Amino acid sequence: MKWRWQRLWKKTPKPEDHHFPLAENDPAFLRFNREKTTLTWIGYATVFLQVGGKNILTDPHFSERASPLQWKGPRRIVPSGVALAELPAIDLVVISHDHYDSLDKGSIVRRYRVYAHL
Repeated sequence: MKWRWQRLWKKTPKPEDHHFPLAENDPAFLRFNREKTTLTWIGYATVFLQVGGKNILTDPHFSERASPLQWKGPRRIVPSGVALAELPAIDLVVISHDHYDSLDKGSIVRRYRVYAHL
């Protein structure tokens, strides 16, 4: 309860408060790459890794909020580095734990629907 109470008054930094540049990702390169090893930070724990010709996605979270309700809950601070629809076919998804900020049901369902129609 103490932690929840303190969070009520905590100011979350705005994206412009970050003082480091974010690199522009190249979704076209990622879609066609099967040779180079790459690591693309998408946001928080979400990482897209290309290694050995395989595409691996960790802790997929692409929604605007880290919450089961997209109209309530904490908003993203930094925009997603790559849109979910811009990623190539995923060979493996690694889910490290089941918190809302690391396991986004909406992202999983949207990505599955893309592959179900291929």
